Amino acid sequence: MIEAKLSMAFSEDQADQLTGLVPRPQGFHKRCIILQDSMNMLFSGGTVGDKGSLYHIKNKFGFRSVKKKNSDCVNSVVDFFNFVTEASICMIVCNILHIDNIDELSDSLPEDEDEKQKMFEDICRSVVKLVKPQFDVASIQQAAAGDHENVQNLDYDEVDSQSLDDTILYWNDGTNEFEDTLPYYEDSEDEFELSEEENQNNGDSVFAYSCCMVWRGLLHIIQREAECYNNGEQLLSDWRLDMVEFWNRNHNKYLILGHRLLAGINGWLPARLRQEVEWNSTANLLGKPGHNVALDLVNEFLNNEFKANLKNFHGQYTEENVSRCSKIVGSVGKAIEKIFEADFVKDYIPHTSASDGSSKAKLKKFIEEYGMEELFVNKGNERHKHHTGFNEFKHEFAVKDPEKLYSRFCKYGKALKNEEYIYA
Repeated sequence: MIEAKLSMAFSEDQADQLTGLVPRPQGFHKRCIILQDSMNMLFSGGTVGDKGSLYHIKNKFGFRSVKKKNSDCVNSVVDFFNFVTEASICMIVCNILHIDNIDELSDSLPEDEDEKQKMFEDICRSVVKLVKPQFDVASIQQAAAGDHENVQNLDYDEVDSQSLDDTILYWNDGTNEFEDTLPYYEDSEDEFELSEEENQNNGDSVFAYSCCMVWRGLLHIIQREAECYNNGEQLLSDWRLDMVEFWNRNHNKYLILGHRLLAGINGWLPARLRQEVEWNSTANLLGKPGHNVALDLVNEFLNNEFKANLKNFHGQYTEENVSRCSKIVGSVGKAIEKIFEADFVKDYIPHTSASDGSSKAKLKKFIEEYGMEELFVNKGNERHKHHTGFNEFKHEFAVKDPEKLYSRFCKYGKALKNEEYIYA
């Protein structure tokens, strides 16, 4: 879209200029990429005999449709990760409360509601503290500040070598020029400092693997939850966090989209467009709270429906046929399909209740199966059996080649400046 806007910027017809259109990052596809990274990182057939590994859990609990490549089984992989995360947290809570299974949980709860809430919050903090990664503060700060010499050699007019502290370039609406006062991370330096006791991810690769598994599972759940309720602020926070993942794993397309999104929200776009981009990234197809889906997923639904309708023409793709298919895609097509199903084929379609697999019986079985493995106990060098292929596994949050990341953002900032007149 950007290239199209640039090429048509001087057209006399505003419609040809694509005036007012802003590319919206693909939330659903972004989640799928992060989910695929999690599978690439943790899912290996070599660990089929290693208790506590994703592959072992998959076979033990019958997630047959789960594959390492999630493009054809996204829902199955999401259900799988949700189950593993939920079951692992239940096992951690049992360890914290010194109980054997979740049936004993009710006996451990205080009667007072305020005390019960406080206990719940304390347990949540303990779980997060246990599974959070080791943060490489130095790489984060370097990615934010950049290498002064290299940045000066870039010869970018918008780079001010005197203000290169935890910043990314963004457009200032008031001064109509680029400034570098957008924080790359929101937390203070003190919040990144971890004591030796808190940072338990050294020495025991099984413990580090298990913590990483739960941490990434929690991230997936949180991101989906933010999408369901159209929480614009949380969605932007997720994009900030995922920028490190895009860089480390060479997802350059989404690195560009993420930079454009964050720069736009923080001043590069006009106020109205900033509001639209932040709070208009999902659609609610059912009209009920908590049922929002990303806009790019809605487009996927329409595209798949359109392609399915085209198949009925058996290769005869005339303009009339294509036009007819496009008109019955969406609400009209759904209405026709609903009438047809209600009157003709409802008795021939089997209906099964959907489930994410996180039933209480399966949770109890998970705890019984892996409770004695001490997956979430840091045994250091005392643990002699490791997951196959994960002997040196580390659970950490760091930026690879941080000085190059800053230079890349400077390059993206210059590209944004070239588009300045589009939104003037």
